[in-house]
Amino acid sequence: MIEEQIILLKKNIVEYGSHVENMLSKSAQGVFKRNNESLREVINEEENISNKLELALDEKAINIIAKFQPVAKNLRMIISIIKMNNDLERIADHCVNIAQSGLYLNGYPAAKPFIDLPEMKNIVSEMLRKSSIALIDDDTIIAKSVLLMDDEVDKYKKLIIEELMPLLSDKKQNARVVLEIINIVNNLERIADLSTNVCEDFIYMKSGEVMKHKKSVDKQN
Repeated sequence: MIEEQIILLKKNIVEYGSHVENMLSKSAQGVFKRNNESLREVINEEENISNKLELALDEKAINIIAKFQPVAKNLRMIISIIKMNNDLERIADHCVNIAQSGLYLNGYPAAKPFIDLPEMKNIVSEMLRKSSIALIDDDTIIAKSVLLMDDEVDKYKKLIIEELMPLLSDKKQNARVVLEIINIVNNLERIADLSTNVCEDFIYMKSGEVMKHKKSVDKQN
């Protein structure tokens, strides 16, 4: 039955989400605790697993469409899961980017203590975690709460970059160290955006409600 296949597909996407959460945790730990072993695990091991999970899930979804030719709600659900799968794969790539920046940073003295960056990472991690919980609990309220957290991430990005910019003109400072921290900030922001995408796709999957662009419209009103 197609319903059973969709349940298994949802289970697979939740498992993939958990794997990506772990990648973010390891890459952040490697940066903040200067742990190169964690960073190399993300780059050399976790990314390969991510790629295999993404390809396997994509193939399962396509096979279900080919076999059952679903329509209406079932088709919308499968397409949404395919889009979520793509977003999770991109999040995994951003985790690898963070790990690569961390490996460079760990080879040099710290430009400044990490204060706001861990707070930003915690919010991003919570967004990613809640996107998985929304899927597990079948809860659009949790999914919508993730959309509201995106503004907080943007505020941290602006604050951190404003603090870092003066260091770029400091001749005593390694400019690339500063740029790699900015790269981490940008990757965290992209993970937040993609977690938002996952929740938008879940809301559409459940109710047919289109959330994309709604926040920007609400801001204008």
